[in-house]
Amino acid sequence: MLSACLSVPSQEMSDARRALDAAVQADARRLLPIELGRANSKLDSANDALRSGHYDAARELALSARDAAIATRMLAARLVQVRARIAAARSQGDELQGVEALIQHALKISREGDTGGALLVIERVASSLRP
Repeated sequence: MLSACLSVPSQEMSDARRALDAAVQADARRLLPIELGRANSKLDSANDALRSGHYDAARELALSARDAAIATRMLAARLVQVRARIAAARSQGDELQGVEALIQHALKISREGDTGGALLVIERVASSLRP
């Protein structure tokens, strides 16, 4: 048990960096800059803790950065998909009352730190669209 606490969290740090890279690839830098910045900040804190030899804190921060980056990637990817479906529906003459307000609401709550809640709102928008 003691050796696990004292070991460098290399895998966790690597996983967090890969998750952040995936979020960037999903266009999070453009779509969700605050959320991406939040995940980056957590990874920066993990790096600081690692340099200070606080491996447990670094591990926890890296896991938090990874989770934040994954949620950001998922939201960005789903947002791109939903906006494409909205554009297609509008090109076919659908009115789509209220969808933009729901998307803006999702973005607002995501910026406030509730990326999971934002994803639920985006899923509600997606389910309201015709396949």
